[in-house]
Amino acid sequence: MRKKLTAILLAPLLSASAAVADIAPDPGYVRQAANLVLESDADLSGYRFFLESPMKVEEIVIASGAPTVIEASGRGGATRFGKLIAVPLTDMRDISGSLLEQHLREKKFPNARQLLSHNFQATIPESERSGWRDPAYRISVADGVITA
Repeated sequence: MRKKLTAILLAPLLSASAAVADIAPDPGYVRQAANLVLESDADLSGYRFFLESPMKVEEIVIASGAPTVIEASGRGGATRFGKLIAVPLTDMRDISGSLLEQHLREKKFPNARQLLSHNFQATIPESERSGWRDPAYRISVADGVITA
């Protein structure tokens, strides 16, 4: 009896995960990989940059004077969404490894700033596919405030 009850209660929960699976775009639209392009002429040496997704946190090195491209390939599921976070070096001191990821997720860096949110997959009209360009963001520092 207990096994039947458990099965009855678990069946809707397990089928709910299939309901939120990846769904094809509406007719006339296509999915397009959207690389993240970062540009900057500013001195960014006082910051470290991290791309935080629900699955992982990865450090990003942004080159000054040349575009930095973060590829969309291989970023499926929860890693297709990311937030770019800038953390001043003065906030980081001796923190590294898993403790660094924990501090980022728990927002324990007082001066960290989320610069942007990015989806590595875009849904666009089929007619715009041939002219598609990856979104580009300019990172700048003005009066000690970093923005994108």
